[in-house]
Amino acid sequence: MSLLAPSADIGKPRLWWTYFQRMERSRDWRARFVDRWPDDMLALLQTAAIAPDPKRRTRKRALRPKECAPAMAPYLLPHGGKRCKVDVLTRNEFSMVPIDIDAAPLSVVAAREIIHAAFVNLNRAYVSWPTWSSRDNYASFRVFAPLSRPSTFAELIPVWWFLRRALHEAGLPAASAKVGEPTVDPRLQPSRLYYLPARPAPGLESSWGGITPELRWLDAPYL
Repeated sequence: MSLLAPSADIGKPRLWWTYFQRMERSRDWRARFVDRWPDDMLALLQTAAIAPDPKRRTRKRALRPKECAPAMAPYLLPHGGKRCKVDVLTRNEFSMVPIDIDAAPLSVVAAREIIHAAFVNLNRAYVSWPTWSSRDNYASFRVFAPLSRPSTFAELIPVWWFLRRALHEAGLPAASAKVGEPTVDPRLQPSRLYYLPARPAPGLESSWGGITPELRWLDAPYL
């Protein structure tokens, strides 16, 4: 059964994210859709998030390499809406639940295996990648799990806690947990953005300075 009752069967509906082409303050957004899991999802993550020159600048400052990558959010915005809590919750449609793992005192490989083991134990689909700043003993990952139906932010909260518990049971140290519940932790507000996997542009690998992410996923029923 799906965790998101009432839902008689776990299907594979069309997933979406709101896709930001420039920096996180950009209003240039559009919807991106995933019709086939995991193929379409992986294709979008691998082709849409190649970062340009990490020395790129705006008028005011140099951009960190990860800021050159597009950003995503697991919700739909209303037409012409702004990326703010009010507009996000006016639409209140989420197709994926995000889990943000920061500064886990593990190697990157060990953290990746713990994430995978947790979802294998649950037999639920997911995709994950290490962040640009991820390092051994400072493992940071983005994890997205698709939902079996469009869901409200309020419905995501117990699912978020369910997945956090599953990750801890699989071996994720408690020290890596985000502080607080999604409704009070500013890093888990409904209007938050997540940078897509950032990769160096061809010829700039030697000056990259960050980790080149490796995607990991599981093709299984949705939550």
